[in-house]
Amino acid sequence: MGFKKVVESDPLLLYYPLKEGYAYKPKAGNFVPQAEDRDKALIFYDPSCPFCIYFAEQIKAAISEFAPNIPTRLINMFGEREEVEKRGKVPYCAVNGKPITAFFMDKENFQREVREALKEN
Repeated sequence: MGFKKVVESDPLLLYYPLKEGYAYKPKAGNFVPQAEDRDKALIFYDPSCPFCIYFAEQIKAAISEFAPNIPTRLINMFGEREEVEKRGKVPYCAVNGKPITAFFMDKENFQREVREALKEN
């Protein structure tokens, strides 16, 4: 359908070139956890995308199922821009200041990453 991978290592990160010869280059940077991120789950979402809102709610439910006592915060990436900017390149989810890279539907790996992040106190 014309979509291209941004990087080979992530088959879910795609873009559609609107002009011939265009190649999307993601911003470089790292996630910079903040002291206030400790013992919390942060979920970053793009409010302009209905799928992102749905996925954010599903991630929140998955965390609540596995770690019901951890406070979870949804962060609107446009409405709370300062929260995003101070953390640099944000993941979709971070627990205890550590990015969670597993997709929430991969329950086993998602829970393993959350468990490991919670151990890092």
